[in-house]
Amino acid sequence: MLTKTKFVVNKTLIKDSLLQVDNNNFKQTINVPTGDYFTDTWQIKEEFKNSVWEEMLQVLPNDYGEARIIVLPYGKCYQSHADIDDRYHLTLQSHYSYIIDIDNKMMHELTVDGNWYIMDASNRHSATNFGLVNRIQFVVRKLLKNTKLDNPVWVKIYNTNLDPDYARFYFDDTLSGYLNFLFKNKYASNFKHDLDSVSFYIEKKFCDSLIKKIPNTFKYDTDE
Repeated sequence: MLTKTKFVVNKTLIKDSLLQVDNNNFKQTINVPTGDYFTDTWQIKEEFKNSVWEEMLQVLPNDYGEARIIVLPYGKCYQSHADIDDRYHLTLQSHYSYIIDIDNKMMHELTVDGNWYIMDASNRHSATNFGLVNRIQFVVRKLLKNTKLDNPVWVKIYNTNLDPDYARFYFDDTLSGYLNFLFKNKYASNFKHDLDSVSFYIEKKFCDSLIKKIPNTFKYDTDE
């Protein structure tokens, strides 16, 4: 689930970055979108220009979107979920902290080694902190790529009556991982979202398998 990349950050930068972390802020985004949230590049916020955050971010190739400083307090974990987009991870502080691959029943220890890792977010996963200090990670989304499809089918999936938190959980549990696979392999394109729905194009040959995964708590429309 976590694969070491060739992109490395000087540990002095990591040490300096910890002095600038707001430990009371669970997630802090350091950049803003220039267009579409999932497919267009993001630019650094004015207050983070020429900072350690920008310097660490510039090590990565220019295929990233939202970049966040994420603080996970000790004794806490996340609910199980998958993500439509893969993530770059850089560990800034960790003590008995792990990414847990729930689908494959594997734990990946997070260490402060200066390496950016790429996370395959198509598997259901969680993050947990069993230690005595906050786990602090720099997490960066990879952009989704729009692709010209051979036989595109437009799909819209929408929530009708579920509480938004429950709807998000069920969507991520059943659909996000499969959508990650489709987009990564250029079988889907043009992902759009709002508060109650998502829409995208998919290769026709994958449409039936996608529909079978849609929980009956959601509704959907399709159009060739």
